[in-house]
Amino acid sequence: MKTLKEMTAEIRSELKKNNITSRQVSVTGHYAGYSEAIDVNIKDLTVNIDTVEKIANKHESIRYDQASGEILQGANTYVSVKYDHTARGEAAKRYIPLAERLINKYTKLLSPGSGQTIASKDDKEVIYFPHRDNNSGQQANIAVFAVKEITDRHGSYRDINKIYWDSAYNVYVLAESLAMITAKYGINNYN
Repeated sequence: MKTLKEMTAEIRSELKKNNITSRQVSVTGHYAGYSEAIDVNIKDLTVNIDTVEKIANKHESIRYDQASGEILQGANTYVSVKYDHTARGEAAKRYIPLAERLINKYTKLLSPGSGQTIASKDDKEVIYFPHRDNNSGQQANIAVFAVKEITDRHGSYRDINKIYWDSAYNVYVLAESLAMITAKYGINNYN
């Protein structure tokens, strides 16, 4: 069994092999009770989070009770991969003018419960829902959907699956959500 120090060093080494530097991603480990935790913090939003998760999550090890399915205490290694809060905030600042424009345009144009496609790339569409839905209580939000065109003997239709969802209830929160969508999916052709 590898030590916490060995696991974090291994993650750093593999990130480096993928041309990801310690300036872009920090890797820290600490003890959490009788378990270990590895925090991987992405400081550069141009770094692909899927690549980082694939590298880091190989070291996660969580033991479960076979009868109840509960997590057993101790001897677990938890891995958390996330974007750095400061980096998210800096990126959000660049999207504030766009967020203001989207809110001003679509809150007047759309009725509650309605959404509008505001960007797309390949098989993904970004849909903005500017109003609170009084039926579900859900706040204004933004979502990325994977869209697949299907044709079969019954005709053609679109198979749509939500793959990302975030809040969009004010200018700053929408701006941060737009920055995260751009970072994660490379979508930046907002209308």
